[in-house]
Amino acid sequence: MVRMNAIPDSNREESAPQRRDGGGEVLRRAAEMIRGDFEERTWQAFWLSTLVNLPPEEISSRLSMTANAIRQARFRVIARLREFPGYW
Repeated sequence: MVRMNAIPDSNREESAPQRRDGGGEVLRRAAEMIRGDFEERTWQAFWLSTLVNLPPEEISSRLSMTANAIRQARFRVIARLREFPGYW
């Protein structure tokens, strides 16, 4: 079973979680499958921080969210993605 990388802490540069086999497209497809489970702003915070890999300051400006709220949104979506055993 492939697992996602750990969520970076606030002192490290944010980076997109990667499957060990480099299956970024698989991650994108799994993410799209659960998109409807989240409010749009939560989804955008996840997407921009994880898959687009924008800096927290830019996401905060775009979405009017604190850095902590962005981390929480990212965590919620990643936790849901981890429920897909075939992907991680």
